[in-house]
Amino acid sequence: MRYGRYPGRDLLLSGIMGCMLVVYSPFAHAQPVSLPVAEPAKKRVEPAKVAPLVLGRVRYEVVPWGTERGLAQDSGVIRAVDVRSGVELWLLTLFVITPDPDLEADKQEDFIVRLRPGKVGQILATTERGRRYRVDVERRTVEKLPAIR
Repeated sequence: MRYGRYPGRDLLLSGIMGCMLVVYSPFAHAQPVSLPVAEPAKKRVEPAKVAPLVLGRVRYEVVPWGTERGLAQDSGVIRAVDVRSGVELWLLTLFVITPDPDLEADKQEDFIVRLRPGKVGQILATTERGRRYRVDVERRTVEKLPAIR
C-alpha cells in the first residue's frame, strides 16, 4: 500500500502522530472509574396514609408495615390507641395473607385504604383491592363482607 509521494516519510509521520496521540491524549493516564449503579426502582409504591378513626376515647389506626413491628405480614392490621394516654390497647389482623412462592411478596400485600364507622361498636375497613371487613371492636372479631367491584 502506498502512502503518497514519499511512502517512508508518510509512514514515519503517521506512526509518530499516532504515538503522540497516545502519549499526549488526556485519557492516556486516566484511571478506570466505577460509575454508581442505580438502585432498582421500588416495585411497590408506599401505601397512602389512612386517616385514623376516633370513636369515643379510642383511636383506630392502620398499621402499614407490620413486619417492621415483628408481625407476620405488612398489611391487614389495625390497632386501637387510647386517645388520652397514647397507649396502644390492642392489635388485630383483619385477614391473613398466605404467601405464594411464585409471586413477589410485595404484590401479595393488600393494604387497608379506608376506615369508617359502622353500626355502634363496629368499624368498616376497605382494602386496595376492594375487599371489605366489619370489625366488632368490643369482641375484636372480624367478618368479611362482599367485595366492592
